Amino acid sequence: LDAAAQILARHPDYYVVILGEGPEEPSLREQASRLGIEHSVRFLGFQPQHVVREWMRRAQVFVLPSVEEGQGVVLLEALASGTPVVGSDVDGIAEVITPAVGRLFPVGDSAALAERVLEVIEDEALRQQLAAAARRRAETAYDWDRLALEYITLYGQVS
Repeated sequence: LDAAAQILARHPDYYVVILGEGPEEPSLREQASRLGIEHSVRFLGFQPQHVVREWMRRAQVFVLPSVEEGQGVVLLEALASGTPVVGSDVDGIAEVITPAVGRLFPVGDSAALAERVLEVIEDEALRQQLAAAARRRAETAYDWDRLALEYITLYGQVS
């Protein structure tokens, strides 16, 4: 949320949507209040998949600030929705997010996160380019039929 405060200082008409539930929510709400951005941060809690997909589709950018994250399904869903992704530079995320589809930032570096998000939201041509590339990457590199075939082939080689 420190990065969100920096972004909202330049774009006060924007807002942050946080989907999902977890033990961090009370401290995040407190942090938003302390930063003076509580009216620009929407905590929507658990939502059905169709609602999550709609929010991803409408978003200017999807941020995945994980400290430790593998290649989560949420990341692939964001790519498939055609949403540019800004993610922390950790294993799994860094393997998926290439400069062609999104941006990476060092873990815990809120200034770098804000910089990457601003780069995407302030350059419409770049945002559109990243969105199209994200969708293509999801359709080609992470096609479920292709992945299933690769796993079947791998299991055949191992056994």
